[in-house]
Amino acid sequence: MALVLPHSVFFHLPKTGGSFIRKTIKDLGIENREVGGHHESLASFADEYPRVLSGRFVFTFVRYPLTWWQSYWAHRFLHGWSPDHPMDRVCNDSDFCRYMEQILRSDWKRHYLDLCSTFVTERTDFVGRQENLVADLTVALGRAGEKFDRKSLGRLGFTNRSLSDEARYTASLRREVKALHRDVIRRFYPEKDSVALRYFERMFQKQ
Repeated sequence: MALVLPHSVFFHLPKTGGSFIRKTIKDLGIENREVGGHHESLASFADEYPRVLSGRFVFTFVRYPLTWWQSYWAHRFLHGWSPDHPMDRVCNDSDFCRYMEQILRSDWKRHYLDLCSTFVTERTDFVGRQENLVADLTVALGRAGEKFDRKSLGRLGFTNRSLSDEARYTASLRREVKALHRDVIRRFYPEKDSVALRYFERMFQKQ
C-alpha cells in the first residue's frame, strides 16, 4: 500500500527500508494513512486514486542490486519461503549461490529491475537509497513540505534487518548480477561511490 502524507506519497519497493520509513513517519507524528493494495504500482495507484496523488510529492527508495538479492534471500532463509510467491516456489534454495544461479536462469532474473520500473517513473519526484536511508528520508520529507523534527528522524534505528553470513556471492555470480543490473547501478550508484558500496557489501556479509 502507498503511505499517504499531507503533502506526499511514499511507494514501498520491497527490501529498501520501507518498514523503517513507515515507523519513522509515525514516530515523527506526521499524519498518514495507508491507501491501495500491497506494493501497488504507481501507475495503477494513479488510475485508481488520481485525487490522492494530485499535487502530492511522490517518493520511493531503491537498494544496490547485489545487496537487494542478499537481503531478499536472507529474509526468506530466516523466516521461510512463501508458497504464494511463484519466484519462491521455483527458485527457493538454502544455499545462496545455488539460489542466485536458479534466479539467473529463470524468468525471475529481472524481478528487481521490474520492481524498480514499477515505482521509479516520470511521476516519481525523489528516489532515495536504502544505504543512505535517514539522510535521504530527511531530504524527501523536506522537499515534500512535510512538517517534522529533523533531529528526531533517526532515533528509532533500523528495523527489519534479516542478514545472514551465508549470503555470499562467488566472483562470477557477482559479475553476472552486476552486468544484469548495470543500468540501475549507473543511474543510482555512480562509479564515484563504488568504494563505499564495496564496504557496504562486506558489512552485509559480516553481520
